[in-house]
Amino acid sequence: MTRVERMLFVGVPAACLILSFVVISVHFRTAWPWSAMVHETGTRNLVQTIFYFEHALGELPLELLIAGAAAGSVLMFFAPQPAGGLRHQTAGWLAIALATDLIMLVGSALTAGPSLSREYLLQYVTRPDGPVEFGSHWRYHLLSQISLMALPIVLLGARAMLQRRPLAKPRTQGARMLGASWLLFAALSIVFGLNASPFTDPQYLGHQARELFTHSLVTVPLSLAVCLTLSERSKPGCRWARFAWRAVIGAAVVYVVPSLYLLLGVVNKSSYSHAQTSDPVSIVCGHFFEHFFSYLVVPSHAAVFYLFSARNAQRVEA
Repeated sequence: MTRVERMLFVGVPAACLILSFVVISVHFRTAWPWSAMVHETGTRNLVQTIFYFEHALGELPLELLIAGAAAGSVLMFFAPQPAGGLRHQTAGWLAIALATDLIMLVGSALTAGPSLSREYLLQYVTRPDGPVEFGSHWRYHLLSQISLMALPIVLLGARAMLQRRPLAKPRTQGARMLGASWLLFAALSIVFGLNASPFTDPQYLGHQARELFTHSLVTVPLSLAVCLTLSERSKPGCRWARFAWRAVIGAAVVYVVPSLYLLLGVVNKSSYSHAQTSDPVSIVCGHFFEHFFSYLVVPSHAAVFYLFSARNAQRVEA
C-alpha cells in the first residue's frame, strides 16, 4: 500500500481506536479499563462490550452489504492480482470470514440463547429495552446504511485525488457486484418493512448518526485497505475517466445527503436525550469497541467477495 493509503485506510481507524481506549482509560481513571462499565446500558464492561455476540449477529446482514459495496467499488477501478496469487489468498480470507461468522453464531447461542440470537439475526431487536418487532433493527440503520454503502467510492476518489493518480474506466465485474449489493439492500428493506421511524424518531436518528460515525472512520476504511492490498496496480491509468469522476461525485452526494439529514435530525429532535446514558464517553468511545466484530466481518467478507469476483472475471476474460 502507498503512504496515503496507509494513512487513510489504516492510520485513521487505528488512531480512532487508540484514542477511544485512551479516553476510556482517563474517564474511568485506570490504565487497565477492561472491567470498566463502558457500554451505554451500564451493564457491560469493556470486555463484554467487545464480545457482544448477539449484537454482532444482528449487524451481520447489514455488514455483508457494506462488504459487498466495498469489494465492488475496489473491483470497479482496480484489477485483481494474477490468478496464481488469488487462489491461495481466497482460501485464507474465506477461512477468516467463516471463522468469524462461526464465533459470532456459537458465542451468541451460548451467551444469549438460540431464541434471542434468532431475533437479533432476523432484525427484531433494536436495543435491549426496545420493542421486539420484525425489521426494526434494519430500519434502525436505514439512512446510515445508505451512506455507508456509498462511502467506498468516495474514499477511493479522495485517495486518487490526494495521490494525484486518476481512476480508470470502471470495470464491468465491479459495477455488477456494486449494483447487486444495492439491489439486495433495496429488496431486504422492502422485506423488513419501511415506515417513518428512520426519518422522524429521535432514537432512530441518534443511533443511525452514531453508526455512521463509527463505520465511516473505522469499518469502511479497513475494508478498503484489505481489498486494495489484493489488487494489481502496477499500471495506473494515464487520465481520469469521465464516468469514474461522475461515479465519485454521485457517491459523494448519496453519502452526504443522508448524513446531513441525520445531523440536522439529531439536533432538531434532541436525540441525545433519548440515549441510554448521558455519558458521552460511553456513547461515542464505547461504541467503537461494541463494533469489534464489524472490523473483522466487513474486511474479511469484502476480501472474499473481491477475490471470488476477480477470479470469475479472469475466467471470463480468459
